Amino acid sequence: TINGLPGAALNITLNGIANNAQRFKSGGTSFFAFVQPRLESVQEVTIATSNLGANSAGQGAVQIQFVTKSGANAWHGEVFWQHENSALNANNWFNNARKIKRPVFIQNDQGGALGGPVIKNKLFFFVSYAHVKTPQSADFEARVLTPAAQTGVFAYVGTDQKPYTVNLLDIARQNNFPSAVNPIIGAQLQKIQSSTSAGALSSFDSIRNRLRWVAPSPVTNQFMTARFDYQVSEKLRVSVSDTYNRNVNDRGFRGTVLPGVFTKEQSVGQISNPYIANASATWTISPNKVNEFNFGIQSNQETFNIGYDRSLFQPRLLNFPLNLPSGLEVTNGLGFGITFQPRNNPIYNFADNFYYQRGNHAFSIGGNATMTVTGGPVQVNSTNSSGACSKGNPDLLADPLYDSG
Repeated sequence: TINGLPGAALNITLNGIANNAQRFKSGGTSFFAFVQPRLESVQEVTIATSNLGANSAGQGAVQIQFVTKSGANAWHGEVFWQHENSALNANNWFNNARKIKRPVFIQNDQGGALGGPVIKNKLFFFVSYAHVKTPQSADFEARVLTPAAQTGVFAYVGTDQKPYTVNLLDIARQNNFPSAVNPIIGAQLQKIQSSTSAGALSSFDSIRNRLRWVAPSPVTNQFMTARFDYQVSEKLRVSVSDTYNRNVNDRGFRGTVLPGVFTKEQSVGQISNPYIANASATWTISPNKVNEFNFGIQSNQETFNIGYDRSLFQPRLLNFPLNLPSGLEVTNGLGFGITFQPRNNPIYNFADNFYYQRGNHAFSIGGNATMTVTGGPVQVNSTNSSGACSKGNPDLLADPLYDSG
């Protein structure tokens, strides 16, 4: 946070367009950029906490503003490559003690940028591209029943501090309860036991072992920026830009509740394509009067849980007690599990600002409006007046997957 303010008071912009999540600004997503600004593409960063201009007073008490580079009459460019490799790092002490291999982290960040004139003194361009490939892995942990506990034999320490064992199935039989392991649960317990060979086991308590393993969690990111500036006349300048990210989290990037066959079967991926596109015009009406207009779109076409296979969670879902993963605890349903889901919630920004200089006095008048489009409702918020309207999407509302009733 900045100055102790809540997340909803922070506003991040890129070329004047909102660049943080507008629907969840107080939900922990306010203090990061929706489209990631990169060193090779950013010309200017400004943080303002007071005396905000008319163009930003309604968006937040703190403004973090990024401006992309633009071309000029002179040519400028760069090429870069940055490499990180876990082979140069030591494993941590706990992994060494349990003979768990060092997680892999390899990152190659490479790209370049170029800017210059298309028509000197008239039309300029700037483009940049970066490709970041990270074939990394991460370590995970879970609790699993000991082989004896899986057969119903539980060990415990009595009040006399002596160790004892008891067969729960025998107690069930003596009291006329079912005394055999449910075949579905038994098969799942066997599957869990076979998966432990893909990790390292250590004792946790008298009936549970601690299972640790390393699984791949590869990520690939691409960052692209393009901007054109056109000097229409001495008094009018027009700019258009598009900053686009493509983030591919390959299957396994979130890990799974258990290793081995579960990692192979239940790993899912995610793709997001956030971008900000804008068009602006600066009109110098006279030496002491200037008007700026800006329109832009922030959007993110996301696809969650790529590779999700609902058939793996048949014939039923299971939840085990004692903080034990079953490998079948995923709940199928929107908002409750890992069903395959696409999402796109574009946000439209409009802003206009007028600046007037008279003697030693400067005046500015401006306003901005943000329109957020969700799957169903449309909300419109204006800095000059308060109000909202909503319009339901009948096709979406009729879809049983989206029925909250």
